[in-house]
Amino acid sequence: MRQPAGNRQAGTPPPTRVVIGDFPDAHRYVARQHGPMTDNYFNPENLKKLRRSKTNRMIAGVCGGVADYFGIEAILVRIVLVATALISLGLPVVLYAAGWLLIPEEETV
Repeated sequence: MRQPAGNRQAGTPPPTRVVIGDFPDAHRYVARQHGPMTDNYFNPENLKKLRRSKTNRMIAGVCGGVADYFGIEAILVRIVLVATALISLGLPVVLYAAGWLLIPEEETV
């Protein structure tokens, strides 16, 4: 008698695998889940870019730019910045200053 393979119990069937060729309309399913299969190349123009905001700013637009990048409200970023600055003795203020120097300002359209 043969020994069971791996951790499977004797008499259990092996795991099934779905082959794309066996799946009708697989290209439509993949396109619906992941976009068209023809757009599987890297396009740097589609990437979000971290920029300091010109319109949503209090000091330099760093919090507004971070909020735009992540798609959240700028007030939340500002509250988190102030709260962590109070807790961590000012480290976020140094990071804000670094962002002011390193993050480019958004272009005017």
